[in-house]
Amino acid sequence: MRDTKLILIEGLPGAGKSTTTKWIHDTLTAHGIESQFYREDDEPHPIPCLDFDTQGLPKKVIPLWEKFALQAGESSAITVIESRIWQNTCLYMLMSEIDRGEIIEFAHKEEEILAPLAPVLIHLDQNDTKTSLERLHLMRGKAWMLSTKEELLSYPWFKNRGLNDFEGLVSLFEEWRRLSGRLYNDWRGPKIRILDPYTDWESSLGQIKEYLFLE
Repeated sequence: MRDTKLILIEGLPGAGKSTTTKWIHDTLTAHGIESQFYREDDEPHPIPCLDFDTQGLPKKVIPLWEKFALQAGESSAITVIESRIWQNTCLYMLMSEIDRGEIIEFAHKEEEILAPLAPVLIHLDQNDTKTSLERLHLMRGKAWMLSTKEELLSYPWFKNRGLNDFEGLVSLFEEWRRLSGRLYNDWRGPKIRILDPYTDWESSLGQIKEYLFLE
């Protein structure tokens, strides 16, 4: 097993982050490795930031990561966390039209704080954003898409561009993919990028298992 106390799962919606998070936890447990995991909507959560005002998000989130890093460093367990390092923070900063440089600086600060845990980043990427969102729509249904649009389309990113439909969501996530790609390239610690994992789940999970030295 890699020498780490923290495994971070990131990627576009529908890439399989929740499935991968739980699978890693189960795989670690099967190997006799103590583990705990937090999916995006789990409560309680060590980084409870989903309701934070994005304008002040960095000042609120940084202390949470600092507290978590201290606690995780003293724990014998490996923690697996979905979406918190970028999607639930940097993406919402992007939608609030916060300066890209500030977003990147914030992401770098997160990594700096977590460095003592030797975090491993697993990025589940998707090559075709529109097709991926259409597939997610089919999987989760009309009600999910409507609630997602209602939540996201209220952000300044959409209002400033006059976007209020599915194509607007596609445009946002295409821009988010470019930004998250930059964040991935900037990540200095261990990392692995898996493209379109759902096209061959067995192979994708095998890559993760091998990368974590769990063979």
